[in-house]
Amino acid sequence: MKRNIVILLCLCTTLTSFAQWNNNQQRQRQGAQNEQRQEQWQRQRQFSPELFNQQQEQFVTKEAGLTPAEAQKFFPMMHEMLNKQREINSKIQHYYAQGFGDKDEREYEEIINKVIALEVESRKIEQTYYKKFHTVLSWKKIYRVRFALSRWNMEVLKMFNPQQQQQQNRQFWPGQGQRNTQNPYWNR
Repeated sequence: MKRNIVILLCLCTTLTSFAQWNNNQQRQRQGAQNEQRQEQWQRQRQFSPELFNQQQEQFVTKEAGLTPAEAQKFFPMMHEMLNKQREINSKIQHYYAQGFGDKDEREYEEIINKVIALEVESRKIEQTYYKKFHTVLSWKKIYRVRFALSRWNMEVLKMFNPQQQQQQNRQFWPGQGQRNTQNPYWNR
């Protein structure tokens, strides 16, 4: 009887040790997988302007139906316009940052007037460049490009909002059902 108890205790100890060893192995594997996921997530989160522009160009080319010749002429002008607008937007952000703290009404009025003037300047730049775009594209394609750029901005926001990614199959318009992203609704 004592022999059976000793054997049973040895067996229980061995099984417990094996279970702990197996559990440690699983934890190590999970830890390695978590590290790989974090590294992958960090790589995805690193911003590359070149990659961003490339993906934006591919998206706009596909959505607006640009030919390679049109795209080659159009995108340098578009990037030039967007760079000028980014400079203006950084000035606007600078003025907004000045508004923090204790200011009187006159200072806030100056900030708002400067911001509005910069926004008008940005729109004038946009208007000028759309006329330049018309030397390369038809007005219909310019409209499609503009619409594609607004869709691109929505897609970029979705990339940075994981909750939005889970809701991708939601209705776009009431009663429409699942949104067809392959054919923009101007082609329907």
